[in-house]
Amino acid sequence: IVIGFISLLFKLYTVDFSLPFRADNLFYTLQALQYSQGDFFIPQKTAPGWPLFISSFLWLFNSDNFVDYSNLVRTLSLCIMSLTILPMYLLARKFFDQKYALIAVILFAFEPHLNYIAGRGVSEPLFILIMVFTFLFVLDKKPKYIFLSFLLSGIFWWMRLEGFYLFIIISIIYLLNFRKSTNLIRNYVMCIAIFLIVVSPMFVERYVQYDDPFYVWYGETLFAEDYASLLTSPKDATLFNYIEE
Repeated sequence: IVIGFISLLFKLYTVDFSLPFRADNLFYTLQALQYSQGDFFIPQKTAPGWPLFISSFLWLFNSDNFVDYSNLVRTLSLCIMSLTILPMYLLARKFFDQKYALIAVILFAFEPHLNYIAGRGVSEPLFILIMVFTFLFVLDKKPKYIFLSFLLSGIFWWMRLEGFYLFIIISIIYLLNFRKSTNLIRNYVMCIAIFLIVVSPMFVERYVQYDDPFYVWYGETLFAEDYASLLTSPKDATLFNYIEE
């Protein structure tokens, strides 16, 4: 409790509740407002998980001031990052004694970058919380927690496009921990099925919108010769020269 309280003070120190969002967090909030109105269009570049989560809280507000929505998202973000301290402690206890687990929590709670993003209204706080719970459950020996871990890994992919890597990691952990189990293959097939059920709506929507369930804007532009020009202006010619060198 003491660690969490001090950590929250650090987080609040970096937040200005008088200003509206103006960057990626602005996009997330506008997308959440769109979802709250029943329009579930998925953008080309991002995963929809965080805006969907935000949209479930927007019914609390009916304001003409966008700062109110910005502050709601900031509050959610701060609460999530603060609450992550508890599962982080439980995860650390699987590897360390109590006093060392507390040190791990302190490192997490006071890390400047994490405290800074906690009030930015971006997807990282919920992304980290889901990741911690996923590892916490996959390291358990009970099958029901293993299934829950793969369910969370599917939600993890909803949060950010690179979330698929977590599925690979926990698959390796599961196969190593339960390699002597007689139900290894059966349970793993069930885990894959749970994961696919969770992520399937996102791919169905991408297929409806873009005729490709795996469509992501970066996939067709990242290795293009003019990728830099898609994200910069002609004034950044020196940047092109730097990249080329």
